[in-house]
Amino acid sequence: MNIPDIDTAFREANEHNTPYDIGIIRPGDIVPVWSEYDRRYSSTPPAFVKSVIVYVILTTVAADYYFRESLTPRIISILKRKFGNHFGYDDYQVNRKQLAVLAGLGKIAKQSLVFTNKFGLNAKIDAIFSDFEFDEYSIYDGERYREECASCAAPCISKCPVKCKMAYRLDDVSACDKYITPNWDMPELMCRTCIQECASSERLLENYPSEAHKRIGHPEL
Repeated sequence: MNIPDIDTAFREANEHNTPYDIGIIRPGDIVPVWSEYDRRYSSTPPAFVKSVIVYVILTTVAADYYFRESLTPRIISILKRKFGNHFGYDDYQVNRKQLAVLAGLGKIAKQSLVFTNKFGLNAKIDAIFSDFEFDEYSIYDGERYREECASCAAPCISKCPVKCKMAYRLDDVSACDKYITPNWDMPELMCRTCIQECASSERLLENYPSEAHKRIGHPEL
C-alpha cells in the first residue's frame, strides 16, 4: 500500500473538506523514542500491527470529538471496503502526540501540545492501525521538540489561568482537566489560552479560509 491509497479514502470520508495532513509509521519506531513520561500515559500497538496511519486535522476548539467519533470510523469503513479487514482502532490508547512527531507532522511545543507543520496548535490528532505494510514510511528526524519554542517568552505558559507547569510536557494534568471540565459539553467555551497565545500558530490560520476555522459537527460524549 501507499499514501495515495489512504488519501483517496480520507478524501471520500472527509465530507466537510477540512484541511488535514497524513503520515505513516512503523510501530517498531515508537518504542525506542518513548520516554518514561510517554509510557505513563500510553500503551503500545498490538503485535499484529505493522503500520500506523497518523493524521492531523484543522480545528479551532480545545476538544473536538467529531474526528474521533465520526471521521475516523468513516475512514476505517472506507478502507475496509476498498482493501479488506486490515484496519482498526485502539480506543485512543496510544499517545497521539508522539505518533504525530514520529510521523513528521509536527513537534512538541513548550506547552506540551503538538505544533503541527500545517496548522500550528489548531489541530487534532488521530490514528488508524493496520496489519498492512506500506511502500514508504515517514522518517523521524530525531528531534521531538520545537526548536523555535526555546527562545520564546512563552505567553502560552505564563498566561495559563491555572498556572500549570509546562516544559514540553504537562505536569499538571489534573489542574488543567479540572479547569476545563465544567465546559466539557460545550467545547467552544473551553479554555484555549495555551493555544491562542501562540502568535506563530495563529498566523498559520491565515493560510485557510475562515470557513475552515469553524468547528465541524458536535461532540459525541
